[in-house]
Amino acid sequence: MLITISPWTLRCYHVHKKFILVNTELGLALISGYFYPKAGFGFQNPELANMVAKGIKDETELSRVLTGYVIRNVMKDPYRFIKLLPLKFLWEWEPFDGRGCGFSSSYNIVYGLTFLFFLFGVAGSRVVWKNLLPLYAAIGYSIFIALAFFGCRRYRMEIEPFIILFAAHGVSWALGEAKKNRAILILLIMGLAANFIFFFRSDSIKTFSRKAARIFGYTAFSKERR
Repeated sequence: MLITISPWTLRCYHVHKKFILVNTELGLALISGYFYPKAGFGFQNPELANMVAKGIKDETELSRVLTGYVIRNVMKDPYRFIKLLPLKFLWEWEPFDGRGCGFSSSYNIVYGLTFLFFLFGVAGSRVVWKNLLPLYAAIGYSIFIALAFFGCRRYRMEIEPFIILFAAHGVSWALGEAKKNRAILILLIMGLAANFIFFFRSDSIKTFSRKAARIFGYTAFSKERR
């Protein structure tokens, strides 16, 4: 990984005269993750960033100022940070990109089924969990990044190969266990049924989700995310 990104790191040092591993957008990612604009969570917040930056042009200095602004506000109001954690977690795993993938529904049923069997795969591989620690660590790191910075399905892409690996095991494990364990059979049927209900009733599901979110105080959602 370091060999792959090292040319860009060298480029950053050549341009900015500072060691920057990947990019200078840490501050923007943080401020977008804690102070989402009127357009809703899921969009960057250039209006607030410009107000805080006050005309700063240097990218590294801009990132430093925005990062400091977020840290100070989190220290003042840690509840806001805690309250946004469930939203960030759900946003990383959300399945409503179906139309962008060519489906007639906004629900991505392929990802939905993969995620279902991913859960079965994690459950079925628990007896050898020590051998799978690198995979757990990769998935855990991805979740940490989403919670610490910004939750979106783009951050999930880096671990989707691992999700597919667990899902492949989950198919064989779930089908095998369903023959002798009624509870697994019921969960399997419920999971499959839920996927098809979500696919055919995606708009109703999203409307219900928005109403449920407002009950818990999450009022700003982007139109693209609805």
